[in-house]
Amino acid sequence: TGSRLRSGTSGRDDTLALRLAHLLGTLAQHVRPPMNDNPFLPPASRASRGPLSRDYIEGPWKVFVWTYWIGAPLSIVLIGIPVYIVAFVYGCILLYRFWNLLQNHNVSVSPGRAVGYCFIPFFNFYWIFVAYVRLVDYYNNFVDNSVDRQSMRVSRGLAITHCILWIACMVPYVGLIAAIPAIIVYFLLARELKAVALKIIDYQSTSAVA
Repeated sequence: TGSRLRSGTSGRDDTLALRLAHLLGTLAQHVRPPMNDNPFLPPASRASRGPLSRDYIEGPWKVFVWTYWIGAPLSIVLIGIPVYIVAFVYGCILLYRFWNLLQNHNVSVSPGRAVGYCFIPFFNFYWIFVAYVRLVDYYNNFVDNSVDRQSMRVSRGLAITHCILWIACMVPYVGLIAAIPAIIVYFLLARELKAVALKIIDYQSTSAVA
């Protein structure tokens, strides 16, 4: 009976994660591209419409920044919680789109899984490292191979720190101490990811014209 109960709970968690991934995918207007030889070239399915514009990242980023820094401090007195929820949703959309830029070739994680699995209880303690640290590895690989090694890379240490602080925030009492550094580190990480995401979009646009 206990085994069936755990199995049923796990099934419901997986279903919830998939529904959340589908919802966020709809918000992000995701179209999964086919395979290409170069993982950073525009996918063929978007060829008729051209490569993505910088607004694909900059649009949700602007909303995220405003709601994040208004909602985070005001959440201390509760009135900022609705604003912070908006920032959280746009943070998920950005994570989805960061992964979506890598979907042309040889990426083991889909945007839906990257975001959706973060909502599975306990499993997300592991998955948060996949969603962010592996993303950073892919992005740095792009900088090294498609731009130049002197360009700004995303700090892997910052990504690991973010994941550790995120887990610490789930622990009673410890979360009160970890909350402020977690807010700052997450924003710094997101800003670095956004900068490289724009480089990917610029590279795709240049390659499409060429």
